[in-house]
Amino acid sequence: MKNIKGHALIGLLLLAAVQGPAYGADPWALCDRPLVPPSGGSPEAREDEATPARIRADEASYDQAERTYRFRGNVSLDRADQHAEADEVIYDERTGRADLRGNILYREQGFQLSGSGGFVNLDEDRGRVDEAAYRIETGHIHGEAAVASFESRSRSSYRDVSFTTCDVGKEDWWLRAGSLDIDREANLGEAWNTWLSFYGVPLFYAPYLNFPVTDERKSGFLSPSLGRSTRSGNTIELPYYWNIAPNYDFTLRPRYMSRRGLLLGNQFRYLQPSLEGEMRFDYIADDARYGGERWLHSQYHVFQPMDRFRAEIDYNEVSDKSYFDDFGNQLDDLYRQRLESNAAAAYYGDFWDLSARWQRWQVLDRDLARERYPYERRPQIALNLRPPELAGFDLRLDSEAVRFDHTEADLRDTGDRVDTEVELGYPIRDLGYFLVPTAGYRYTAYELDRPSATAEESPTRALPYYSVDGGLILQRNFQWWNTPLQQTLEPRLFYVHVPYREQDELPLFDTSEPRLSMNRLFQVNRFSGADRMGDTNHLAFALTTRFLDRGSGRSYLSLSAGQRHYFDDREVQLSAGAEPDTRDRSDYLFELRANLPPGLTVRWDYLASPYESGDEESRLSAQLKPAADTVLNLDYRIKWDDGSRQREQTSGSLVFPVTRRIQFYGGGAYSHLYERDIERFGGFEYSDCCWAVRMVHRLYLNDLNDIPDASYNRETMLEFEFRGLGGVGDTIGDFLQGAIPGYKRRY
Repeated sequence: MKNIKGHALIGLLLLAAVQGPAYGADPWALCDRPLVPPSGGSPEAREDEATPARIRADEASYDQAERTYRFRGNVSLDRADQHAEADEVIYDERTGRADLRGNILYREQGFQLSGSGGFVNLDEDRGRVDEAAYRIETGHIHGEAAVASFESRSRSSYRDVSFTTCDVGKEDWWLRAGSLDIDREANLGEAWNTWLSFYGVPLFYAPYLNFPVTDERKSGFLSPSLGRSTRSGNTIELPYYWNIAPNYDFTLRPRYMSRRGLLLGNQFRYLQPSLEGEMRFDYIADDARYGGERWLHSQYHVFQPMDRFRAEIDYNEVSDKSYFDDFGNQLDDLYRQRLESNAAAAYYGDFWDLSARWQRWQVLDRDLARERYPYERRPQIALNLRPPELAGFDLRLDSEAVRFDHTEADLRDTGDRVDTEVELGYPIRDLGYFLVPTAGYRYTAYELDRPSATAEESPTRALPYYSVDGGLILQRNFQWWNTPLQQTLEPRLFYVHVPYREQDELPLFDTSEPRLSMNRLFQVNRFSGADRMGDTNHLAFALTTRFLDRGSGRSYLSLSAGQRHYFDDREVQLSAGAEPDTRDRSDYLFELRANLPPGLTVRWDYLASPYESGDEESRLSAQLKPAADTVLNLDYRIKWDDGSRQREQTSGSLVFPVTRRIQFYGGGAYSHLYERDIERFGGFEYSDCCWAVRMVHRLYLNDLNDIPDASYNRETMLEFEFRGLGGVGDTIGDFLQGAIPGYKRRY
């Protein structure tokens, strides 16, 4: 590698060495627990009429005629998990009603009420408390009410009530309402005439509000997201989630942008025993900055009525080529070059599978000429056979028939292609070695519509090929830091012979020549796709060593090196009339994979020409994840071609906790070639027991195809969450999951 420059980004990322404790996804992890003291009895015992009620008091009397007990002074009553206290209690044996007077307390499993007076019906799980203070463990809910009534074990109602999910005595926000109903069984809270205040400052008023009282899905407004960007101006998004049924839901995401207008995002999801999917449609009627309506339409459906059959539809389309530039929130969206849509179905037999696919593309690259658009498959049908071993032989048959269409059919070849490949091998395997001789045959035929009147309309290609794959697996055991390890040494040789066949008359529908890698070193065809079968007579060799944990089999370190040696020139090339490749050696290949404690993974790929010192390519990436809430990612890429630097880029991202409540994240990408930032982002999250705030600020280039001259777009996202009043808006969460590999929310 050459010319590795330092950058401030790397220094920033080193801060991730600060490790903090890992936390789970419990939304109440920062709260004082428990909110309600544990009960000594069982709720199920209430249903048993024989369950006794025990009462203690300083004074007690009994009216035999009325079958009424009267208790005074430090009165306590217990039945099953129910416990009541009061200064005075009058209990009617006939009805099961206990009237409570003065400094009362009622508690059952997960629920508590205190107040100045009221009653409890022990047989019917009903009651009422005046001047009440209540606590509900599920949802970490507590507050006060002028009157609190409970009709059953799960249903309660309150008048002139205050509501919060904060810790007792640390109420940062309050929801106050004229009346409030809570149904824990239905996971529903409903409030009328409500005010929400934060640190004593009123935030909004609503005549009606509903919210979930557990962590389960519940219809209602999600947390709002605020933002500002260069392209769209000030932005506010207030999603609404509709839990239609346990297997259906719908999310409406209205997003107002001061420079564009109102964008309505719609997402519907469903789940059936054999069918599931989602549909999304985002629409803005009149984009004030762009002009006219704009939209995104996306659908994904999976149909699997049986284990062996699966069908899916993945449809994606946008109104214009600039849609993701203006409304995307990921680099993958912003610089997306094309959208794929396809429909596929497959049936899997015991030794075979049959599949069909229809595929189309929407090209978003404004600079790509239409004649260079990708081909569409309309349709593709494939049959693959893998019969069981017979007399030690392995048989493989792959065949497909495809119709290729193109938007510029008068300029590009279109038509049908049938491709069949059969391969027979005789694998010999033992503990320390393997040897696999193979013979194969490939036949490809076309029926074409061609712009050139002189071009052949029905070209074919047929050729045999041969290969021998063999290697050794040597092992040694040793101890390192009291850990039993095993090292392997794995030399491997792979000989291939593919004879030359003239293929200049064949079209190029889906074929390219990928750069050589360790994965492709032991493949027969140097081309991907069926339109070219590269002639070759070569020997590939590689040496791999691995360090494994003898107990678990976990691989800690793997090192590989390899190369090809060619005995003949390669005449078949992608372009007709291109000069043969006369090199007798391929590039050198090196690969490193490491998976080390404490949560460190490293990947390095290096490729260098044996002929030109200035022709090499390298990528080094690493991830450090010492705890569930601490992640550091680094990635460095460089490419030289004929002594000229073609690309050099550093990128990284991190997330780490400063305290239990504060978490920072950041990252970006930098082009050393153009000495410009491609993207930078940074932000923080502050979480308390009952609320959280998140913010991200980004700066990114508008056009990666013109890095030197492209302008920057700036965007700020701000998100508030009041836990217990709804779900969490996921704008920032979606962005962080895409921008920081390994990121997970703490709470």
